[in-house]
Amino acid sequence: MKTKINKAIKEVLEQFGEKYMIEGQLNKSKVIQDLDAYDKDLLGAFIENETIKENFTITINGHIVLHTNKLIELFEADEYWQDSFTKYSKKLV
Repeated sequence: MKTKINKAIKEVLEQFGEKYMIEGQLNKSKVIQDLDAYDKDLLGAFIENETIKENFTITINGHIVLHTNKLIELFEADEYWQDSFTKYSKKLV
């Protein structure tokens, strides 16, 4: 399923080259790991994307706060990311 949010997330992750994409497939576990670790580059890239900013942030006292937990939940939803690398790596184990 390709949604507006899905496309926006993929655009952001593709900026990082092979860090989050392996042979064109999403490496969900790496994304989740970096979201959980509050990777500044990843969080900054997500906040700069208007679609993600509209759906996954709030402003508190003039500061933008990214809902990393909601993004992690989105990545953990296997049916949402049908073309992920993680799906294929599970078959290999």
